[in-house]
Amino acid sequence: MIKYSLIIDGKNVKSDFTLPFNPQVGDLINSSSDAKTPYYLIKGIVMSINDEFVQLHVDKFSNKVNASVNVDWFN
Repeated sequence: MIKYSLIIDGKNVKSDFTLPFNPQVGDLINSSSDAKTPYYLIKGIVMSINDEFVQLHVDKFSNKVNASVNVDWFN
């Protein structure tokens, strides 16, 4: 199973979690269905040689409303 970590401005902010899908650049992800939890916009993906560990370079938004205001295509 692939393990992911979130990287913001070169700093690891969350690690060793899984996702139910393979994320792509431009995807918005969050840790729950609660609109008040942080949302993350994936800007880049760095994979390990064996693809077991993936770094997701992201921008963080404080919640769904903040993400919808700052990301043009997200409603």
